Amino acid sequence: MAGGRQYTRYMSDRGVKIWIGAAVGSLGALFTAAALVGVRGDIQNANVALVLVLWVLLGAVTGGRASAVISAFVAAISFDFFQTKPYNSLKISDGNDVLTTVLLLAVGLAIGEIAIRAQRVHAQRDDQRLQLQRMHRIAGMAAGGEGVEDLLLAVTAELIETLELQNAWFERPPFEAGLRRLEHSGVIESREHRYANGEFELPREGVELPVVAAGRTVGRFVLIPTPGVGVSKERRMSAVALADQVGAALARPAA
Repeated sequence: MAGGRQYTRYMSDRGVKIWIGAAVGSLGALFTAAALVGVRGDIQNANVALVLVLWVLLGAVTGGRASAVISAFVAAISFDFFQTKPYNSLKISDGNDVLTTVLLLAVGLAIGEIAIRAQRVHAQRDDQRLQLQRMHRIAGMAAGGEGVEDLLLAVTAELIETLELQNAWFERPPFEAGLRRLEHSGVIESREHRYANGEFELPREGVELPVVAAGRTVGRFVLIPTPGVGVSKERRMSAVALADQVGAALARPAA
């Protein structure tokens, strides 16, 4: 239930963000095109188009790809309606204006895509930094002689955050139920594959993350995913590294 609410909230927030971006880009382009009517004899149409492209870029940065597409189409229509002859009509009599309108649409879409990709790269770098901080935090606890139970609780919390799980817990053998395994490579063998936002969804019945100490399995984390949430391979590898920290800590008393 908690996972369903989280997914619903995520989709709701994403939808709001898209519409905000579309509103910013579209209304900005529309009002700018209308505001420039008074000086359209003094400003070349190509320059007006460049100004409208800026609104498409702002819409893309605010709301993502869908917002960029909506903003680009509205910008092109606004340019056609207010800035090309015959004015206040979607007809275009000048071939150069036709070309400018088409280029405005194409450039707007291209710039929106570039902005989105740049945002994605920036988000990936931030995520990598966050995962590294998680590892340092757990490594510091393990090196500082933190109690095993406290370490297990801390790693469980980090796993829930890292994989955006609905729930997670640690089990010692014997295990009651068999689950698909998150391998050391970050791969999960599964016949059915679901994807969300371009990332692999963990099997909804749950996944086991083995904890190995001194060459033998001494426990596992049971991971219950949030439906509709994809998890990148980098985050799965981060989860494996967290489990390795627990394995190293559990191996020390037996040494």
